[in-house]
Amino acid sequence: TGRMSVTLKLTLSFLDVVRDGEWLEARPEVTAIQDELVHVSADLLAGDGVVQGRAAARADAVFRLLRRQSR
Repeated sequence: TGRMSVTLKLTLSFLDVVRDGEWLEARPEVTAIQDELVHVSADLLAGDGVVQGRAAARADAVFRLLRRQSR
C-alpha cells in the first residue's frame, strides 16, 4: 500500500526444519484490503537458492494502516 502500518495479528505455522546456512525465502501476498485493514499471507520456502524450495512455514497477518496526522 505504500503506507505505514502496525501489526494487529501475526500467526506463524512451522512446517519443516530449516538448517543453519540454508536459504529461506518469503513469498508474501496481500489477500484483502478492508478499510484500514490489510490481510497478508506468506509462504516461507527453504532450500539451496530456493526457486522451488520446500515449504518451511506459513504466515498470516493483519495490519492496520496508519493515518497521517496534521501538525
